[in-house]
Amino acid sequence: MGLLMNMKIPKKEDFYLFDYFGICEFFEKKYDFKKPEKLLKHKKVGVSDGLVEYVRSVSNEDDEIVSSFVREVGAEGFIVDRQGLRESCEGNDFMDDFVRVYEGGDLVRARSILNNFFSEKNLSYDRLSKLFNVKREISVEDVYNFLKFESIKSDSVYFEEKFEEFYSKYDFEKVSKEDIRAVFENYCYNSKIRSCIDRNELGKIADMNFLLLFNNVKQYKEEIVDYILDNNLML
Repeated sequence: MGLLMNMKIPKKEDFYLFDYFGICEFFEKKYDFKKPEKLLKHKKVGVSDGLVEYVRSVSNEDDEIVSSFVREVGAEGFIVDRQGLRESCEGNDFMDDFVRVYEGGDLVRARSILNNFFSEKNLSYDRLSKLFNVKREISVEDVYNFLKFESIKSDSVYFEEKFEEFYSKYDFEKVSKEDIRAVFENYCYNSKIRSCIDRNELGKIADMNFLLLFNNVKQYKEEIVDYILDNNLML
């Protein structure tokens, strides 16, 4: 027991769900979440000595896999999980205030309202990231999009939009957009390069091509880093 207690269990990011009876597909496509569910009643087949017997199904067939397929769950997540989150949000004063304040443009106060709601419901940004199957930290904008449109943007779409937004904010003079994008993307996605840039230890970066690119745009390092941090773009 002591050995098991001290074992370090690796963090698992992906797993397979074997859905033998199509339950996931049923809840995704056929189940009406807006319609009250009727409880099913067992069919009586007889009464013996005061005991009620019910229909039972028995199969003597070999337990063989007839067909299989793999479906990756994207940023939209499963509808049953989203519905549970939506029901927690609907009719809640915190969420009504959040939508109103966000649409009014006060993002700082909107995040504060969201933090209070998370505390009340025992939620966290990390749990929402897993729910929607994204690697980035869920943003205030993501929560608003979920409440309004019942979906959030994938990591790739979110990154593209944020980079274009960033690039349009500054006049980069003669520096090419491709060079800016390469440094921007590496700082977001490459933790080793990000650490070297933060510690000003560029000599530890083995990728010479990146070093050449970084040298071309180093005068914009502060703008790139600040924007990425402000928008939680690091993966």
